[in-house]
Amino acid sequence: MQSRSLRFIDDNNNEYTIRALRKSAKRFLQANTVKDHYIKDFIENTVAQRYALDLFTTAHPYARYSLKHINDVLDINAGKPEIFYVPKQKALGLNNDEYGDELYMFEAHVGNENKEFNRFGSPEDILSTRDFLAEMKESKMCNQMKKRL
Repeated sequence: MQSRSLRFIDDNNNEYTIRALRKSAKRFLQANTVKDHYIKDFIENTVAQRYALDLFTTAHPYARYSLKHINDVLDINAGKPEIFYVPKQKALGLNNDEYGDELYMFEAHVGNENKEFNRFGSPEDILSTRDFLAEMKESKMCNQMKKRL
């Protein structure tokens, strides 16, 4: 899926991300179909774009908001996403052309940059999904090698 997101840093050096709830079908189609030709200008208002947008809604984009209460009850440190309408505005600067005038998910950025942010409980490390999956794969491969020896 092709998200459109921006990262912000507050006065305490905590990082936040805003991510558009509506995915970019143009970015998705450009990245996954025709990689050697620029098609974004030609895909607007086509069946392919509408189909891709329909596909995005099947990915349950709002599922994470139902987990917020569970995370709080179980005291799980998470980004605690919230939904906001962000209008076009001067504060977006150069990004005002592509961002604003729609709904965005706003959350604390989950990454090593925010290890000191009290929202995450001061962990030793914060693994990205990619790093976590790589560690799982490596662990699985190590266990398989041990079994063979």
